[in-house]
Amino acid sequence: MGDASLEPRRARVLSNVVVARSNPWVTSWLEASKAAGVDVVDLSTAAVLARGADAPSGAHLQWPERMLNPASPLAAARLVLRLLLLCALLRLRGRTVLLTAHNVRAHERRHPLLSTVLWWALDRLVTDVHVLSAAGRREVEQAHPLLARRTWHVIPHGDYLAQTAGAPSRTDARARLSLPADATVLTTVGGLRAYKGATDLVSTFRRWDRRDAVLLMAGRPAGPEEARDLRDAAGDDPRLHLTLEHIDDDELSGRVAAADLVVLPYRAVLNSGSAMYALSARRPVLVPSTPTFTELGEQVGPGWVRTYEGDLGVDDLLRASDEPPPARPPEMAWCSWSTITEQIAGLWGTR
Repeated sequence: MGDASLEPRRARVLSNVVVARSNPWVTSWLEASKAAGVDVVDLSTAAVLARGADAPSGAHLQWPERMLNPASPLAAARLVLRLLLLCALLRLRGRTVLLTAHNVRAHERRHPLLSTVLWWALDRLVTDVHVLSAAGRREVEQAHPLLARRTWHVIPHGDYLAQTAGAPSRTDARARLSLPADATVLTTVGGLRAYKGATDLVSTFRRWDRRDAVLLMAGRPAGPEEARDLRDAAGDDPRLHLTLEHIDDDELSGRVAAADLVVLPYRAVLNSGSAMYALSARRPVLVPSTPTFTELGEQVGPGWVRTYEGDLGVDDLLRASDEPPPARPPEMAWCSWSTITEQIAGLWGTR
């Protein structure tokens, strides 16, 4: 038998997100955590109070604003109170409470008073903050000044190279979608929610007089009202292909492969998995000019991240779609999952 003292240390980390639920980033994060010697288990009272070999190293909170999702204020209040009590118990035990800052605030404004209570308490209970970019840290600190005193960890959003590796060629993808081989094809990626500017993109595209242009849009709107707004904005423009439902991974991969440009006109954004997916598929993105996207452009190399100021306009679509292809593939080594695995191990002290 080997010397147990020489075996790599494992950490037991409690989390409110232990199931991927069709989010490939969560799948990759959980796999990287396991490879890093971190056992991620559900955040519960029993797990918080466990002793001995099952004692937790700490908790990892992701999207805590999801506690506000129930329509009932009472149901949401119960979830918020439970989360805060579990974090308080961990702090009393001297454990780490790590927050991944996916957003500065919730994109949907549900239960404003509860939201204020949630973030007021988390700002005081959190010991460590994980951000996906250095620029993101500055934005989070501005919104949550108390977090500036915490321990910060910059671990990037990982690539989607595994998910995009089997994509069809541009020619094959267009043939499958019955698109002209020489069309100017734009697409967008991810759910068609208000903060992603989906309706803005449709309205701007319809003002563009390029007859050979095509816009592919697919995803689930946040609700019936947003779906109606998108249909009204699209009208009967034959250049616009609108699918208001979730699409599977193969269809997503094919739509991105068919595109010349992925357009992501966020109204508010801190991080973008959609941009990372497009870049992993070697498709340039058009995004608003923000510190996060400026940093991303520097990391992946010239020509891949194209930005615009203010509201998205027709001139922005024209300029970005006519820009020559980048001379080199995007640089993605900085956000490889092997690198992230080592960073997670360093975060929880398992190496």
